[in-house]
Amino acid sequence: MGEIEANVPLDATLINTTGRIIWQNRYTSPGLAAFVLPNLNLSAGVYFMTLVAGDKKRTLKLVKQ
Repeated sequence: MGEIEANVPLDATLINTTGRIIWQNRYTSPGLAAFVLPNLNLSAGVYFMTLVAGDKKRTLKLVKQ
């Protein structure tokens, strides 16, 4: 899988293990290298962050303790 492109809009979605969308946002700033999640008051557990930019998609597993 290739790198996520920095010059196209980035869609970020955080879901829980049941598939419920907890948070999502679209970033349109060219060259975006990082973003900060807002304070979501997440319960302890496993979450999945999916990043989509152009034709590239990456899903990351997040564990909140």
